[in-house]
Amino acid sequence: MGYTHYWNTKKRTNESGYKKALIEIRKVLELKKDILAGSDGTGDPDYKTDIYINGKQDDSHETFFLPDTLKQIKKSDFCKTNRKPYDVVVVACLSILKEHLGKDLMLSSDGEAKEWEEGCNLASTVLQRPIRNPFEKQSIDFIKRSNSNAFI
Repeated sequence: MGYTHYWNTKKRTNESGYKKALIEIRKVLELKKDILAGSDGTGDPDYKTDIYINGKQDDSHETFFLPDTLKQIKKSDFCKTNRKPYDVVVVACLSILKEHLGKDLMLSSDGEAKEWEEGCNLASTVLQRPIRNPFEKQSIDFIKRSNSNAFI
């Protein structure tokens, strides 16, 4: 068991929004590549087409993966980061994805809203525009998960 973020897609029809999200996500990855590695925690992060990232060496846990096209995305997926340093990047990526896909993407997390602030701030800084924390209390498209402090 480990600290995990979950996502699922209701519809996979907003390819344009997904592509825009990937462009912005890659900007974050480029800025934070010093703490990122490839899927096995070694080498360089891979985000030229599909996105495969992990933390480096002892700071790695599980691979965060996003395919190059929305139709290839799994209906339901997750990434256990165990709160390692690359977690902030995963949170930034998921926050950007949520901005572009809206209600077509549902997120949940083992963490609370405050644990997403750093990732949302990272995305906002890189993109030079506000990226909303999807777990803020006023968010109406999330419901409290019964077994944790996270929203779904």
